[in-house]
Amino acid sequence: MNCFIRPLCLLLATVLLGGCSVLPEPRSQYIYRLPPSTVGVSQGQGIDVALRIARPSAGGLLDGARIVVVPESNQFSVYQDARWYSQAPLMWRDHLLDSFRNDGRIRRLSSDGDGVQPDFELGGTLRAFQSEYHDGVPHVVISIDARLVDNGNKRIISGSRFTVTEAVRGTQVPEVVAAFGKASDTLAEEIIDWTCRQLQKNRQVSR
Repeated sequence: MNCFIRPLCLLLATVLLGGCSVLPEPRSQYIYRLPPSTVGVSQGQGIDVALRIARPSAGGLLDGARIVVVPESNQFSVYQDARWYSQAPLMWRDHLLDSFRNDGRIRRLSSDGDGVQPDFELGGTLRAFQSEYHDGVPHVVISIDARLVDNGNKRIISGSRFTVTEAVRGTQVPEVVAAFGKASDTLAEEIIDWTCRQLQKNRQVSR
């Protein structure tokens, strides 16, 4: 019996010691950030309010750090070996906050991680943050239900859905990420203009 056990033990020891050559090597994973905001300075009138930019809620894959792709209708997937450096809702919040700062109309800005009490809060729900194929061509789609709240009485001042689509110039992940940056800037500009209009209306009503 021992004549069979000893060779078996030697075989197991050889496999364990040479495990690095037997097991597959881990695949490299590329980590991407959302391109910095390029929203420019606005010539519009400044608004003297304190505004908090809150992280939007999201569900499923949109609440994670994987780069989501929809190759076919209603079929969700992710790009292999690639992810965002942070969760998509958090990344979008930071991008929108930077865009507000670049715009300059509202100077007293904060995020929901700062622990300050603002006059108003801009939040909502991230409904889409993904690449979709339309007729075989990839497009980045970002959609958000924005909600502006008076922090004093917790009343919703206004809400609106914003959706932006940006064609991808290529099919590689870096090109998809670049399209995410352009779409984010376009969406940020629309939301900033809308927010400023709603705040101006609210000030006129309050007088």
